[in-house]
Amino acid sequence: MPARRVTTTRRGALTGAVGLVLLSACDVDDLRPPEDDATPSPSPTPGGTQTPEPDADVGLAEDAAYAMATAQVLVDRARRSFPRLRDRLQPLARMHRAHLAVLEPPDDRSIPAPDAGSTPAEALARVRAAEQSLQQTLASASVQARSGALARLLASTSASVSQHLAALPPAPTDGGAA
Repeated sequence: MPARRVTTTRRGALTGAVGLVLLSACDVDDLRPPEDDATPSPSPTPGGTQTPEPDADVGLAEDAAYAMATAQVLVDRARRSFPRLRDRLQPLARMHRAHLAVLEPPDDRSIPAPDAGSTPAEALARVRAAEQSLQQTLASASVQARSGALARLLASTSASVSQHLAALPPAPTDGGAA
């Protein structure tokens, strides 16, 4: 039996490289507080008598999680409002759930419930706009982060949103039916 020659395609190599990058960038153990202290500790302030302000990265992480939760609410609403969009938007919903399992939104803010739109095309356009805004927010936050681990996490989530946007099917053009 002749030996079969194994060739690597560009698609296979790119998929492997992206997978490795995503796996290495998703290590968030450095962001979690120690087991015995479940609350983030504020940065010490010089002078000592003022109440210390929360670490800037804690606020940044909360803002990013809030933006993710807001996008997830819109995706979920579009999926419920237009059943024919469920399959198209399932990867986005799954991605947001995974990201929010790592970065939890703050409990003291209510998440708005935006209108999904009146047609599937309008809903898809609104989801796309919200995801683009989220991607820009996450990219900006990754640059502002003081912690390298948080910066990597935010950059990774930004890249994930960007990848899902690229794979999001175009809006239907047949008069609004999806």
